[in-house]
Amino acid sequence: MSPSDGKVTAYKITQSDTFIIKNAVYNTASLLRDSKLAKRYEGGYAVIIRLSVDDYHRYCYCADGVKSHNRKINGILHTVNPVVNNYLPVFKENSREYCMIRTEQFGDIIQMEVGALMVGRISNLHTEGGVKVTKGEEKGYFEFGGSTILLLLEKDKVKLCDDLLKNTREGFETKLSSRLGAWRKSEVKISKT
Repeated sequence: MSPSDGKVTAYKITQSDTFIIKNAVYNTASLLRDSKLAKRYEGGYAVIIRLSVDDYHRYCYCADGVKSHNRKINGILHTVNPVVNNYLPVFKENSREYCMIRTEQFGDIIQMEVGALMVGRISNLHTEGGVKVTKGEEKGYFEFGGSTILLLLEKDKVKLCDDLLKNTREGFETKLSSRLGAWRKSEVKISKT
């Protein structure tokens, strides 16, 4: 289930790939600020959901499971003059907050909210870990400046909808309804006796 309304892009995660989120460039390790955790998601998918002004700015949990504590990362911006960005590379990093949702069907999902540079406000309802959450339960909301949600999915746990991957490859976003993909069941070989 999608955690929110929005326009979606979906990318296969590799060690060398980068993502552009709210005009800042990240790889999975820099996004999480945790290279060990990022390695767990190699071969899986990064699903980026961009909310625009016409989207509802509240979001929910995407699956049933037990959530970890929230990890909050403050943003950094080394200049406030956008004209400088046209001439010099300026290091910038969005504020963001994420938790891991341990699920039975979909593995461990990272659900991250991303705020705009220095003005984004992310308001999550549960910050502690060990809380059982249900799909569709409200997780939180964005205040002024926050409007992107990212899901990191482990390898071979979820089969994303084909149109999401195709549209992303062709340079388009997909207007989201409610479904991102389906549970990828492990194939079990049955021997005849």
